[in-house]
Amino acid sequence: MDARDYLSGRGRFDASVAQILKEENLKVLSPLEQRLKDLEALIKKTNVEVNSVPAGTPPGVVSGSDADFVKKFANDEIPFTKANVERYNKIINS
Repeated sequence: MDARDYLSGRGRFDASVAQILKEENLKVLSPLEQRLKDLEALIKKTNVEVNSVPAGTPPGVVSGSDADFVKKFANDEIPFTKANVERYNKIINS
């Protein structure tokens, strides 16, 4: 109301609204940025990849000697899975 004309008053009003929005945005983003930094530090500290996959023996695949595997696979003691069939065929054909 104390502005000389409409345009200068509107300019001051817009600047004030922009400042308020900027402060509100900082209130929201600051905790999120800190949380992200904390999570990144935790990941680096534990030295674990986020998208890592276990590289051990897949479920249903039996580890052990080839002779033991062939014997158990032939006696139906080992499940008939794609991975087991591939291993059996690889052993037989080598």
